[in-house]
Amino acid sequence: MATKTPIDIEIGIETATSRGWSYDVTLTGPSGTTGHCITMCWHDHDYWCGGALAPSRMLERLLGLVLQHLGQGSTPQHLPERFDCAIARRWLPDLDDQLRQGSAKGGVILPG
Repeated sequence: MATKTPIDIEIGIETATSRGWSYDVTLTGPSGTTGHCITMCWHDHDYWCGGALAPSRMLERLLGLVLQHLGQGSTPQHLPERFDCAIARRWLPDLDDQLRQGSAKGGVILPG
């Protein structure tokens, strides 16, 4: 199995919204740099980590998991320019379990 080239995740400006947070995210990899606007609702954040991690760290963990699976199964070849974190459940059916594993205690290991 070939090893994927890592993609650098830069979480930029965090903006509070009525439902949670919005982030400007920059991804840099061998194909270049892409910009994304990604939202996360407070409900998903609480479900995934019980508040043990900052929302930006939870987003970084989610993106790490999604990027590991780009182009596999239901995961798109490239991330959309704008999306909500909840859509990633369609891409990775076991996403909730992967994100919740160890998150409640803060013992989260970022993939990659």
